Formats: sequence, structure tokens, C-alpha cells
Amino acid sequence: MSALLTAVHFVKNLPVIFSIPIFVVLFTAVSLPFFWGYIVLNITLGYLYGSLLGVVLTSFCSSVGLTISHILNQKILIHLFRKICERPLLYSSAIFNSDHRFKVIILCRLTPFPFGLVNATIALSNVPLFTYVGASCIGLLPTQAINCYLGSTLQSLEEITAERPFGIVIFLLQLIICLALFGLIRHLGKQLDLTKQSDPAIVDDQPENAN
Repeated sequence: MSALLTAVHFVKNLPVIFSIPIFVVLFTAVSLPFFWGYIVLNITLGYLYGSLLGVVLTSFCSSVGLTISHILNQKILIHLFRKICERPLLYSSAIFNSDHRFKVIILCRLTPFPFGLVNATIALSNVPLFTYVGASCIGLLPTQAINCYLGSTLQSLEEITAERPFGIVIFLLQLIICLALFGLIRHLGKQLDLTKQSDPAIVDDQPENAN
């Protein structure tokens, strides 16, 4: 976290055009399954550039970061994912291969699920890149707007990592969305079980470009 605050201090006095590449790199890093700090970056952009410009920059930088991290996940890290937790991830990725994958991705972005882990799971599926990025942009926009607004109300960089009472309300709303998502996944899981009876190989339908 201290490294992130150091980076924020560095870009604070830079023109926006020069800070964008730095935030793209940071959003790419937090989009990978081994790093965290996505929400902190949202709040940071709100603190630096205000709620309106902060949302625009957050949406753009996170979209580019998601695109780069998705390609890295599929090309480089997918073998590691399968070794660590093959069956749970393969079953979850099968959900994203359903006809409702656009809705599922949007709902996942509205939940408190670990950001990088969701990205890794989707990377195991056959979701087209534009569908993945488009659904993610829509699903992430509400929390991006809230976090950027919260960031715009802060008075110092140290407050970025402080606890915020309003965050509890956001978390409760995300839990409600989680329940809705679990219901949808359960429904899709039943459909998947019925499909497997006629086509047992469906769970193994994974991207060939991982090799």
C-alpha cells in the first residue's frame, strides 16, 4: 500500500495525459489474480481528478487494464490456474460459456468477489474479448462512480486507505447482488447438468489458444 501511495504522490503533479499510462499499468496489475488494490485506485482517481473526470479516467484505464490482463491470463497464466484449482475454475468458467454470460459478467462486477480471481475464471472460458470488456465496463461503472465520488471528498492521500462508514452500505448492496448471482448460477448449473447428459465434454470446452 505504501508503494501505491508513493506512486500517487508521483503522479499528483503530472498532467493528466502523462498520468494515464501509469494508471493503465496499475490497473493492469490489479486485474491479475496475484495483486489487489482495484478499489483503492478508483478512490485515488476520484481524489486526484474529481468525481466526473475520475470516473471517465477510471473507466478508460480499467478497460485497457482488463484487456491486457485478459490476454496475459489466457496466453501465459492459464496453465498455472489449471494446476492450482482446475475443477472449481473449470466448472465456474462453464457458467461463463452459457447464453447468459453477458448478464453473469455484469452481476459479477457488482459483487465483492475478488477482482483478479473473477478475471482469471473468465479467462478460462470462451467469452469473446469484446463481450468480456463490454460487460465488465457496464458492471463496474456503478461502483466506479461511487468510489470516485468518495475519493473526491477526501482531504489527504492518507484518507484513501482509511475505513469509510459508507463502504458498509456498498458492501451490503453487493451482498444482495451476490445472492441474486448465486441464484442465477444455480439455475445455469442445473441447465449445465442437463446439457452434460447429452454432451459430457461441455465442461472441457476451453480455449485452445492457452497452449
